[in-house]
Amino acid sequence: MTIILDLDDVLANLRDALQGILQRETGIDLHWRHWQHYDLRRHYLLESPALDELLMREQVLELCEPEPRAAEATAALVELGLRVVIVTARGWHPRAESISREWLARHGLVYDDLRVVPLGGDKLRAIDDCRDIRLAVDDHPSHVDRYRQRGIPALIMDRPWNVDTPGERVYSAAEMVDYVRRLV
Repeated sequence: MTIILDLDDVLANLRDALQGILQRETGIDLHWRHWQHYDLRRHYLLESPALDELLMREQVLELCEPEPRAAEATAALVELGLRVVIVTARGWHPRAESISREWLARHGLVYDDLRVVPLGGDKLRAIDDCRDIRLAVDDHPSHVDRYRQRGIPALIMDRPWNVDTPGERVYSAAEMVDYVRRLV
């Protein structure tokens, strides 16, 4: 059995790092709790190339912290006999895969496979070869919707930008593990 986990804002707390950097750079005082969507370009009035360059220069992927109990959660999922596949849309960064692998190792997160979706890519294509997917956990509404359209049950990690997305949701990595225990 396979579980698909998003990385950013499911296992990694990217939002705090992003907010601090973007506020400092743009002078726009907007807390992530008020992000009604995840288009940071619109929130902070930046164009894509400038935003990508800023996030690479500030090493946001390298410096973000894990969500509370994320390492314990991934270990518990593996202990339940699940194949943990992390699928991330970090492909906008040219070193996304190596940065992500180093970050996961540094913070002790356990996983079986990491899939980095290229810029403009599709998470569903990244998991075409995965079998017996029991659940996907993501915070991004469009990813959740696409998983569901494919017939993959999707759990929403509750964030301000997905409050209008219907479906079951969890509020922490520990709650995610509890949900999965009941599922399997």
